[in-house]
Amino acid sequence: MMRFTAYSVRVRSGGRADRMALETRFDEIVKACKAQRIKHIGVLASITGKLLAEPEEFRHYRDRLSAEGITCWAEVFGVGHPAMGRYYNPDGTPPDPFLHWDGDLVARLGDDVSLLPRGWKYAVNEFGRPVYATAQLDEAWRKGNERVVRALATVFDEIWYDDEYRLDGDQNAGEPHTSTAADYSEEAMAELSAHVGRAVVREDVLADQALHDVWIDLKTNRLARMWQAVCEAARSVNPGVRMDALLLDIRSALRAENQDTH
Repeated sequence: MMRFTAYSVRVRSGGRADRMALETRFDEIVKACKAQRIKHIGVLASITGKLLAEPEEFRHYRDRLSAEGITCWAEVFGVGHPAMGRYYNPDGTPPDPFLHWDGDLVARLGDDVSLLPRGWKYAVNEFGRPVYATAQLDEAWRKGNERVVRALATVFDEIWYDDEYRLDGDQNAGEPHTSTAADYSEEAMAELSAHVGRAVVREDVLADQALHDVWIDLKTNRLARMWQAVCEAARSVNPGVRMDALLLDIRSALRAENQDTH
């Protein structure tokens, strides 16, 4: 049997009349779903460590949709979509100091939710430049995402990590201010150095295909470990929650053992 799905809507409009938001266009969204026989939709619930509404708001619209015969999942942008041109200066230099979101858990009206929370680190490209707005997968990232899914799992029985759950690998595909290849941070290079038993830098990875392959394996393993941690956090409050991830690297899927991945 085919399960009808649709791309995500939001709860809050953020003051934008054109946004498909449940608080302002609920009847229109429901009518469109019924006309297309869509019975399961996504609600964009979190972007890089911040909720886009209060849990009570998510619960309210979940129940209203259910009364209309429509179920929903929570959609999460966990790592961050690259948007270099949006934040870099016209001369091709990154912001100085770095830009961060200053908040607790729930985003406020007017917040730039694409920015990483303060305390998170931006991934680094092969030129040593920060990748806006992609996160390093470190302990700050793990704790932030665990906090998010614990909150969402009290409301939703399905949480979907969108296709930006990745660290790009398109080396030499851009310039210092456009490349989104990641992660070449000091922390990533230190992990790689420890793994191969010698000190390596970004230039070594670019020049040596075998070393580059190890670098890919390490970051794929990191993605899998973090996914495991996020799933465990969600199931600590909702044992039956379904955890989905749209993975662009099959190796990540194979390493994320015993998880629901798509």
